[in-house]
Amino acid sequence: MPPLNHPAHITVPREALENELLLASEMRTLDIVHRAYAHDVRGPLNAMQLSLELLCGLLLDAEAGDPPGGAGPWQRHVSVLREELAKLNRTVQGLLDQQLPLGSVRHRFDLASLVREVAGALRGQAARQRVQITLAVQDEALLVHGLQDRIRQALLNLAVHALEGMPNAGRLAIGVSGRDETCTLYVEHSGPPLSQEALASLERLQPVACDGRPLAGLCAARLVAQSHGGELRIEAVPVGAERLGLVIRCPVPAEPASTPD
Repeated sequence: MPPLNHPAHITVPREALENELLLASEMRTLDIVHRAYAHDVRGPLNAMQLSLELLCGLLLDAEAGDPPGGAGPWQRHVSVLREELAKLNRTVQGLLDQQLPLGSVRHRFDLASLVREVAGALRGQAARQRVQITLAVQDEALLVHGLQDRIRQALLNLAVHALEGMPNAGRLAIGVSGRDETCTLYVEHSGPPLSQEALASLERLQPVACDGRPLAGLCAARLVAQSHGGELRIEAVPVGAERLGLVIRCPVPAEPASTPD
């Protein structure tokens, strides 16, 4: 299939449409990510509760004149509480980070780190669906200059769309590649590919439901790619998989030359 880069006739300003679709898709992905975070919070809370019960038992023994057995048990329980509190704090911080409003100021950021962040946010839900996530990210930074929050949400939209097509196991690869001034964020999945009806609706930027899945997220991703000088590419790959590629062209501006004193 050729790239989805043909202009579509729409009756509202393109920027306004992008904002509305991004908001709708953000709310949808937050629901999925929040369920995973809720599951992650439960484990540390249970461990903390158990450690507190054990500490209470030691305190009761101490009050009854029975030595608690030295500093070892105390230190062990306190250490567990500290570790689980740290896990809980990281989870809550991740939840708060997901709720920050989408930024509208372009700045320099690392696409490789962004891909790792998106994969990390989806690992919990993927595990519950028995979907194996693999990463294809280079070790060194891949710096670009653009709207980081919008690009992150666009990649999340692609990954969530793929996950929704694999409720009972599958494979999901998330990666990024760059050459010259062009970078491609991509998602490859083993779920069902988009139908011709869905592709036609996406071409017209119609955020309807096709194949049992809404297209608002993909429409938003397409607009984000176009606002960064790129396009959304949908291609078949070997072994019956589908590749959703977010192509962007946003090179880092050259540093201004310093003027001599």
